[in-house]
Amino acid sequence: MNDFDWLLTLRYLMLGAFPDGLLGGVALTVCLTLVSATLAALLGLAGGIGLAMTRGVVHLLLTAIVAFFRAIPVLMLIFWTCFLMPILLHVDVPGLTAVVCALAAIGGAYLSHSVQAGIASIGEGQRQAALSLGSRAGRRCARSFCRRP
Repeated sequence: MNDFDWLLTLRYLMLGAFPDGLLGGVALTVCLTLVSATLAALLGLAGGIGLAMTRGVVHLLLTAIVAFFRAIPVLMLIFWTCFLMPILLHVDVPGLTAVVCALAAIGGAYLSHSVQAGIASIGEGQRQAALSLGSRAGRRCARSFCRRP
């Protein structure tokens, strides 16, 4: 047990075979988390604003897409992106890209509902105040959401 090199084992657990091979271990997990969280935040923000600002068929379509991604398990979505996307798109999808896409889609779906709820919680008086100032729809949206103290 004295010959065992703990430093080498710890380095492998943290970085994998990084200098000579692919990144792995904790470093790979952190990289995948950062990329998928960033993409999920962007998708969630866009989806939430889309859900809050649309009506009719477009709203129903966005709601169905968000509900679909919220309803299926993460592991099933990773499986679908790994094996079904190459068949449908006729491209080879690397495993790590499939994981990032799946995590971003599910995270974005959950964040979409949170953003929509936050927008819906803004009072009607706030919207009317922006309208009375003569703001256009986009500017009114920005002023209502980003209140200044």
